[in-house]
Amino acid sequence: MTANYSLHILAAYVVLCFVPQVIAVQTIKAHARYNNFNPRSSSNTEELKKRVPKDAYSRFERAKAAHTNSLETLPLVATALLAATFAGRPADRVNAAAVGLLLQRALYIAIYVGIDNPKYAGARSLVWILGVIASVTVLVQAANEVAFKTAAL
Repeated sequence: MTANYSLHILAAYVVLCFVPQVIAVQTIKAHARYNNFNPRSSSNTEELKKRVPKDAYSRFERAKAAHTNSLETLPLVATALLAATFAGRPADRVNAAAVGLLLQRALYIAIYVGIDNPKYAGARSLVWILGVIASVTVLVQAANEVAFKTAAL
């Protein structure tokens, strides 16, 4: 019998969601003082645009966007994995889905933060949509598992 590690992998996914924020802050700190008091203020943004080299500021923006997107997709991924786990899907399949989603998010972040050529934005979007499709697939499989179990009662 295979142990279900999907919730452990989900915890790693949550941590991964915050990696782009760390990258964003470190990118700014390499060139300017980071305003932790009010980092989202428009005056701080304007000051950073003036003081930070354009390529570094662009990386900062992409890292912030990757962080935001990661947090936006987290509820879908968490719901899918929790549903699959508690619906009683086979542990090896739930584990595989969890690892796949974790790797998808890592690739998404790497592409978003690391690639500064706009012509590769489509690759990032493709990786994103594959993650959404995979999450919804896991969720539907869990829903089917529940529906078939209740129908059999």
